[in-house]
Amino acid sequence: MEASSTGPRFQQIIDNVTQRALSTTSLISAVSSARNYMQSIGADGAWTDIDYATTVKKDVFKMWLSHGIKPTGGSYVYCIVPNTESIAKAKQTIDSLVMVNTDSVQAVYNHTLQMVQAVFYKTATLTFDSIEVKATAPCALMLTDVNRPEVKVCVSDPAYALDALTIYAKVPALGYKQLDCSLNRTATYEGSTSRYVIDAQTPDSVYIPVQSIHLSAESLTLGKAAPYARLTAQTTPAKPTNTALTWSSTNENVVRVDSEGRILVLRSGTADVVVTSADGASATCPVTVENGLATAFTTADAYVYDGAGTTNYGTNATLIVRNDGTGYRRGTYA
Repeated sequence: MEASSTGPRFQQIIDNVTQRALSTTSLISAVSSARNYMQSIGADGAWTDIDYATTVKKDVFKMWLSHGIKPTGGSYVYCIVPNTESIAKAKQTIDSLVMVNTDSVQAVYNHTLQMVQAVFYKTATLTFDSIEVKATAPCALMLTDVNRPEVKVCVSDPAYALDALTIYAKVPALGYKQLDCSLNRTATYEGSTSRYVIDAQTPDSVYIPVQSIHLSAESLTLGKAAPYARLTAQTTPAKPTNTALTWSSTNENVVRVDSEGRILVLRSGTADVVVTSADGASATCPVTVENGLATAFTTADAYVYDGAGTTNYGTNATLIVRNDGTGYRRGTYA
């Protein structure tokens, strides 16, 4: 059965939930004026779709908003509150939740249930009051009984990409703990949930994040006199738990940078070279490339013959192209 949700009670629930989740009148108005729909129909499916053999059939509740055709610049937030018979109960449930929504992690902490549920899209640290959770790889994670001496952990890899990952957790009753998780990669159970317990027997670990990064140069100017450069990065503290750094250029038409901080000049212009830690700390070095300097990439016509040769051309440190034979002509092109 499908019905337009124009009834006052339904709209009141939508408005109350929206007001709890949004802070601006314009967004509240946008959601309230949208066409809201709900549907409750029977649905069936087979667990064989995920390598099980049982078929189930149950009622499924579905609710959605009409976005219109090619919407731009719009946004909305919604909360699903199951087993709720009144707006007061829904408000009470929402008040017990703390939510995080970033490009690294989406998570909910329920104080009443002592439960943390999170989806990590990349390595990130999640903080709720006295609770800290860090995953070293993308995963779906749930912690229950987070204020007790035995914290139950459920972890899975929906992407089917991991054999293992590490969870660093700080919980009130136990302090910092390190949980090394193994994930089942066999065909039948790939992506399934692995269950663990963090307790007093779990190894202690103090996760040391990167707080700041210092580069070997505050800025660089490259030209014919200095056509290349290499940046080095020093973290504070000097020995963090995760030492991984990612280098990038804000304008790869001007300069590119490799994983070791070596800068390749392409043409004149400006760009920023940015280094970022897995914990989110970063540092930036502005780079200016003077006019008259450019790099041309070689084409398929430029190569070094690696076959068995009989002529020794010496111990030169540079590439020498010889044309002392007959029937051919070697050359390089740029």
